[in-house]
Amino acid sequence: MASLDATHKLAFGGIRIPYSKFSIELKTPSHQHRYPHTPGAALEKMGREPYVFSITGVYDDCLTPEVLPANWTIALATLRRMAEDEQTDNAEVPLIGTIRAKIENLKIDIDARRTSGPEAVSFMLIEDMTDQFLDAYIFQTAQNALQTSYDNMVANDLASRFSAPSLSLWSQINNAVSDVLAIKDQAQLYAGLYESKILYAIDLIKTADSTLAELEDPLNNQVFQDLIAAWSALADLVNNRLLMNNDMQKYTVVRDSTLSEVAISISDIAGHTIEAGDLLGINLIPDPFSVRAGTSVNYYA
Repeated sequence: MASLDATHKLAFGGIRIPYSKFSIELKTPSHQHRYPHTPGAALEKMGREPYVFSITGVYDDCLTPEVLPANWTIALATLRRMAEDEQTDNAEVPLIGTIRAKIENLKIDIDARRTSGPEAVSFMLIEDMTDQFLDAYIFQTAQNALQTSYDNMVANDLASRFSAPSLSLWSQINNAVSDVLAIKDQAQLYAGLYESKILYAIDLIKTADSTLAELEDPLNNQVFQDLIAAWSALADLVNNRLLMNNDMQKYTVVRDSTLSEVAISISDIAGHTIEAGDLLGINLIPDPFSVRAGTSVNYYA
């Protein structure tokens, strides 16, 4: 097919990689929160794991310059050196686009009866975010963790667990966390206000932890765990240096697209090239082949 022929080429660090087999693996784990006498479970999305690309390479004297411009011995030696140095570089990945990655588990099988090249060359490319993108990903993951803990706090029947004074403090905590979540999408624009709201919520949780006798009751253990989860998520947010970073922008997807198509549209706006792999590093994209219209995508200006 012409469309497959246009997207099947693979390269790493500018070196073409001829292959016989290639696979893309993506895991998106989640934690199940189960409640007594309630069917199903609330899923806490843990954030996707790195993309893993498994490759069976072909290196042979019969390769043409169109398939492998350099001599295969030079190309293979370069890839081996990059693997030894644990070098992170751009990988041109079929159906994905450009993504930052490193080589893992390089294996070269030699058969003395085969003189035209190795019998098999296999290795993995694993996605490796730059520090900048990793910080942004952690920042967004912390926001999601805070949302989950807040939802769990709201789901508890607190009125039947706390006395009136204690319930008043708990309501203040709920309101403070809600205020943080209300402007989470504008965290970069209102960094100072966002940080002050987070610190206020943390201070209220500290007060509750030290003063509410109800939290010592084993029957309220789930409430206590929800409170600690919110505390942890707030601490992750306030400690993240991206709170003061004003370089992040947002783009709203106009029509259903692939992530590569979204990257092209954002590149036109930003005035410089933005790769799909860059967007994967700072956004939680469930399916890079199907990004729905209306989706908000973060990018660096």
